Amino acid sequence: MMEISARKFKLRSLRRGDEVSITAYANNLKIYKATLALPYPYARRDAREWIEQNLREQQHKHPGMVSFAIDIDGEAVGCIGFSDVEPHKAEVGYWLAEPFWGQGIGTQALRLVTRYGFEQQMLRRIFAQAFPFNKASIRVLEKAGYKLEGRLRKNEIKDGRLIDTLLYAKIR
Repeated sequence: MMEISARKFKLRSLRRGDEVSITAYANNLKIYKATLALPYPYARRDAREWIEQNLREQQHKHPGMVSFAIDIDGEAVGCIGFSDVEPHKAEVGYWLAEPFWGQGIGTQALRLVTRYGFEQQMLRRIFAQAFPFNKASIRVLEKAGYKLEGRLRKNEIKDGRLIDTLLYAKIR
């Protein structure tokens, strides 16, 4: 089980039982609108499948994804981690429960998981995508040292519409 401690929270492996808090917090229209892949409404079934997928990935010698719960007082209040992990690069994604926005938790979690990716996963490049209207996520990326590389025009489909994304990356 992976764990990284910070002052206000810890990052830890997802575990069975997290589906209760993840469902409660992720089932939020604001979070859905700001993220690339979370469904809405977010059901307990979605959380259970996500956790089981992560538990299966942890069994692999070279997992294709690595996810952490953002844990405050024993409760999973968000998630952060890597997808599409290759030997030298991975995409980072994250979400945080609305009651914890504006407290620096997202930025600190991104800094910690980025350091983990560079030092433990030996990644050379970590990148993220953000919707141009998601100013909070852009601020988190920039405060964590990620640099804007460009705008990917009509890159994602969200609610049946093609939407641009901004590509940010940090290089080791």
